[in-house]
Amino acid sequence: MFILAVALVVLVVLWFVFKPAWAPKPPDATDWAGKATQASKQATAKAGEMYNGLRGRLKFRQDTRELAGQFRQWVAGSGLADRKPLYEGLPDSAAAFASWLGGLSTEELEDFTQGVARFCGQLNFDIAWLTNTQLAREPELKQTVEDATLLYSLAAWRAGRVQQQVRNFLAYQDWLAQPERHTAFGQRLYRALLDAKLVTAPAELYLAPEKERLTQAVAAIRTVADDDPATFRAVLHQLGASVAPKPAPAPPDPEPEAPTPEAPETDTSKSAAPEAETSKSAASKTAARKAAGPRE
Repeated sequence: MFILAVALVVLVVLWFVFKPAWAPKPPDATDWAGKATQASKQATAKAGEMYNGLRGRLKFRQDTRELAGQFRQWVAGSGLADRKPLYEGLPDSAAAFASWLGGLSTEELEDFTQGVARFCGQLNFDIAWLTNTQLAREPELKQTVEDATLLYSLAAWRAGRVQQQVRNFLAYQDWLAQPERHTAFGQRLYRALLDAKLVTAPAELYLAPEKERLTQAVAAIRTVADDDPATFRAVLHQLGASVAPKPAPAPPDPEPEAPTPEAPETDTSKSAAPEAETSKSAASKTAARKAAGPRE
């Protein structure tokens, strides 16, 4: 027994000393650290991209306490009891919402219903309670669930109708901050203002350098936004996402130089065609004579 134990110890020592090639290698700490660093950088870059994107501006708010205070202050000063047009317009809004919902396709209806279901789930409601009998003995609770669901549905429908305006507004804010990085939107907006005759392109603008043209276009757009904000908003809200960007005024192309006269090229295909037809006709006549045999 002692000899077996000694042999086992010797084998273990030899294993760690010689380390056979087929033995599994321990993990490389440096390699693992490099991979972890790379993954962290990728995650940070992705989070930064989301933060800087359209949704990122509205999420990842770290100042929740300050935001809560601002919201309370807004509610206190918004005059909720005096917003009679909002409350008095609910019947008309409800009728328009019902008509809109009835005209949705199957896929569109499913998408909207999923959003309402997610809202209900966040409040521990089950959207199925609207149609089943689980709340039959809880009339007050049933009424509250129905009212909350309807009010959210109206809010979601109303907000969905202005999404294009929201996107245009956010795009305009991005362009104001960095017009040189959002030239496509600036070109579309400038062209729309030109079409509405709210700005004019000076003659010298067509021959100006690109940087100068951009500066003048930015100044013209901001002037219209400050002097006639209502008309400017109307033009901004009409910018559709599906409309391809139209370029800003570009300098005219220089007139092409007169081409040097060159000898006309000979169309060899046309000249070769009669020869080919002649050869074909002669071959056909020869074949016909052979087929007819010798003359008497």
